[in-house]
Amino acid sequence: MASSVKSCNRNEPCEAGILSVWKDLHCHQRFMQHQHDEIFAKSDQGSTYTNISVDIFESISI
Repeated sequence: MASSVKSCNRNEPCEAGILSVWKDLHCHQRFMQHQHDEIFAKSDQGSTYTNISVDIFESISI
C-alpha cells in the first residue's frame, strides 16, 4: 500500500471512510489473498462496525 487516509463523517459520527492507494491492482489483490484476513482477525476489526461497502477504482483523476 502506498498510502492510506481515514476520516469520520462530521454529519454522521458513526460513519467513517478509508481511502487507500495501492501501487497497482495486483498488489491489492495479493494483500487481500495473503495478509488481510490475519491482520483483520488479530486486530478485532470486525467488532468495530456493523456494515461495510468497498469500491475499487483503477485510477482517480483530480
